[in-house]
Amino acid sequence: MLLKNLINNLSEKKKRIVITGLSTNSKEVRPGNIFFAIKGNNSNGEKFIKEALVKGASVIVSSNNFKCQNKKIVIIKKKNIRNFVSEIASKFYKLKPKNIIAVTGTNGKTSVADLFYQILSLNNISVASIGTLGIKYKNKIIKTHLTSPDTISIHKYLQVIKKKKIDNVIIEASSHGLDQNRMHHINFKAGIFTNFSQDHLDYHKTMKSYLDAKLILFKKILKKNSIIVLDKNIKEFSTIKHTAKKARLRVIEIRKISEKIKSISMHSNSEFKIKNLAMAMVAAKLCGLKDKKIFQSLKKIKDVKGRLELVRRFPNNIKVFVDYAHTPDALLKVLQLLESTYGKKISLVFGCGGDRDKKKRSLMAKIANKYSEKVYVTDDNPRYEDPKKIRDTIIRHINFNKCFNIGNRAKAIKKAILNSGHNEIILIAGKGHEDQQIYKNKIVNISDKKIVLNMKLKRKTISKKEKNYLQNKIILKTIKENIDIGNFNGIAVDSRMVKKNNLFLTIKGKNNDGSKFIHEALKKGAKYIISSKIVQKYKKKTIKVKNEISFLNQFAKLKRKNSLAKIIAVTGSAGKTSLKNMINQLLQNFGDTHSSPRSFNNHFGVPISLSNLNAEDKYGIFEVGMSKLGEIKNLSQLIQPHIGIITNVGEAHIENFKNIYGIAKAKAEIIDSIKENGTMILNRDDKFFSYFYKKAKLKKLRIITFGKAKKSDIFPFRIIKSKNLTKLFLKVKNKKIELEIKDINIYNVLASLAVINELNLSFKNIKKIFRNFEPSDGRGKTHLISRYNKKFRLIDESYNANPLSVKNAINYFNVIKKDKFKKYLILGDMLELGHKSEKYHKDLSKVINNSNIDKVFIKGEKTLFTYKNLHKSKQGNILQNKDDIDLTLSEIINNNDYLMIKGSNATGLNIYSKKMIKGLNVI
Repeated sequence: MLLKNLINNLSEKKKRIVITGLSTNSKEVRPGNIFFAIKGNNSNGEKFIKEALVKGASVIVSSNNFKCQNKKIVIIKKKNIRNFVSEIASKFYKLKPKNIIAVTGTNGKTSVADLFYQILSLNNISVASIGTLGIKYKNKIIKTHLTSPDTISIHKYLQVIKKKKIDNVIIEASSHGLDQNRMHHINFKAGIFTNFSQDHLDYHKTMKSYLDAKLILFKKILKKNSIIVLDKNIKEFSTIKHTAKKARLRVIEIRKISEKIKSISMHSNSEFKIKNLAMAMVAAKLCGLKDKKIFQSLKKIKDVKGRLELVRRFPNNIKVFVDYAHTPDALLKVLQLLESTYGKKISLVFGCGGDRDKKKRSLMAKIANKYSEKVYVTDDNPRYEDPKKIRDTIIRHINFNKCFNIGNRAKAIKKAILNSGHNEIILIAGKGHEDQQIYKNKIVNISDKKIVLNMKLKRKTISKKEKNYLQNKIILKTIKENIDIGNFNGIAVDSRMVKKNNLFLTIKGKNNDGSKFIHEALKKGAKYIISSKIVQKYKKKTIKVKNEISFLNQFAKLKRKNSLAKIIAVTGSAGKTSLKNMINQLLQNFGDTHSSPRSFNNHFGVPISLSNLNAEDKYGIFEVGMSKLGEIKNLSQLIQPHIGIITNVGEAHIENFKNIYGIAKAKAEIIDSIKENGTMILNRDDKFFSYFYKKAKLKKLRIITFGKAKKSDIFPFRIIKSKNLTKLFLKVKNKKIELEIKDINIYNVLASLAVINELNLSFKNIKKIFRNFEPSDGRGKTHLISRYNKKFRLIDESYNANPLSVKNAINYFNVIKKDKFKKYLILGDMLELGHKSEKYHKDLSKVINNSNIDKVFIKGEKTLFTYKNLHKSKQGNILQNKDDIDLTLSEIINNNDYLMIKGSNATGLNIYSKKMIKGLNVI
């Protein structure tokens, strides 16, 4: 084509220049091309003019003056190059189809375009579409990377389509495309406006600018008397109608045709599907198709590819849908549709794109949280952003008990399907038809649809074999040998606790060597022995490892890494075991729950507890103890909790610290290991609350407080005590609840409610648990004892003792109202208190003197300091020999009296307590 046919006001010599093509990319320039040097967001075409000239460009169009030594080169200066490109492209590719329809809006463009294409195709009318799904005509698809291709490509393909004798085309007009003049100089018959909601604010910055970009179609592109197809129910209706009036455009509102679709009960399962179909039908009618033929074709219309597409049905009536929803509004509508059609049992797999509108991430997360039972947050084109940070931003707004963070999209989809249950609906949102994932400069081929179609899922319920599949993989990875272990049932380090099919780990401790108990472990059903030594007799049953502790920690680490459970870690100077047990009982009501047994809270206990975390566990609760600085840090890093709890700070193990502040610092180590966007639950009444609060705030953790202080998030505003039960009237955030409890630690009740609230679980199903909850042995459990021909109550607090736990026990004992009975306390030494031991024991006398305890009996050297400072009326006796307990108690205790036993394990009081409970002689 001659240059004079494209550009006016040229010299006679330049008019005769033959133009062979148009280009905005210097690398694609061919001899005789016009090169348009466009300044874009990421690159400036003016930097590539020389390259274009080298490649043979005859004409350069630039927004700035450009001097060229070659006088044969035509230099044209234009302020708005994008508009000029469109004008020249429309002339260079002058052949165009007769009926061209534009469809714009935030969501639904692709669906409208595809439905329009289907309606005409079903009526044997040649049709084409240009948009997200590519350039489609006569069963041929040319893939494009943009919803609206570049200006030159659009005009070029419109000419190709015309040459194929196709006169009906629908083009998706994106806001970017309209803003960048890609749609200008096209004679559109009509423009469709689907809807408007938040998207692309990374580009447009404000919603007003975004809407203005959409309205370019009606203000600047559609010619007078052209048509706008519109939904009257959108809030932008009046604005667009005003624009149409000003531009002298006609408006067709889809309400009547929508009602007609509903009346024939076809495709009427969702409002937005009806609207999309109605708009496509109006567009088909504008192209000359009669109503009768349009409606006849509806029964043959298929779901749009990647738009709420039912990809597969699995056993147990599990349905998996794929949808392109990548905006808050689109996600909301599709989830509402699924809920109204199939119920609330919905699992969602979704993510948000990188380098795009960041504001919509929190909005989409909140929608996901509201309408989904399970949410699998994954990657969706992170581009140049850190994918983990994108996911973490989303997760912040989703409840822990329903959220899974799995960056690998394929793994997230598979996990959602594997975790699905009867009648579950799985929605995989964001990618739809797309088959690529963008990580920086790397493009990964991935199709949501193909992943689902290629999955193998035969099971109806999780079998034992499947339950152990993951831990078998972990064990093989840990020992790094190809051994067929088969199914096994967790790890044990104590031969007395071995269960059938356990792996028995032979750990050598201070007092015992596990290898001496192999025979006992195998006799109890251990499947294999894991040991650094091979005992010849048990060689076939032994898996050798370099180091048992290293193996245990590595296995525990891998178990935790592969667990989808919500993990809770509890630490504190007193009450942590009781609180852990209470939370465990409560969460058992909501799903499979695993907790550390007994007081497994040290460098042995924690990894053993983690090692027995099962794949199907929904919750895991772990206790974290310490005797010196750094221990909680190491254990917490292994646990990686979503929720951390610090019950309180007292003088336990203070001999290893300069002062109690050192203990607080050690307890605070748990805060550093809480997962990002996790939660800390703190005792507002504890004297170190402010210290913990500030530290958690710096880590940007969510903080929930409990205590008797009214500033707490969870606190009792009224307490009514009766003989057998205590009635609590509580405020939990903005809710009021009532509970009845036995004589248990109120602080533990408050902390456990904080967990239930944070996991967004119902309080209705747990009231009975609180009413019937009893402390575990040695931690405040009350036993009815028949001894000395009398019946009395024993409060067993004999498991351990430190200044805080003893004070709490005495205060708890004091709360029990006296009614014609007496209270007796047997107190043993508190150990590991260092040089201040005398002071701490002496201080206990003040607490006891202010209580209603009648008599105190002591055992140990340290409690002598307590005894000497008691009121004489409260001094009972000093117990020295093993038979002193029975001799003393048999003389003074009567029916219905109370006896509390409290002391460190080393005093032996726990043994006395156990024998008394079992009715055995103390000696």
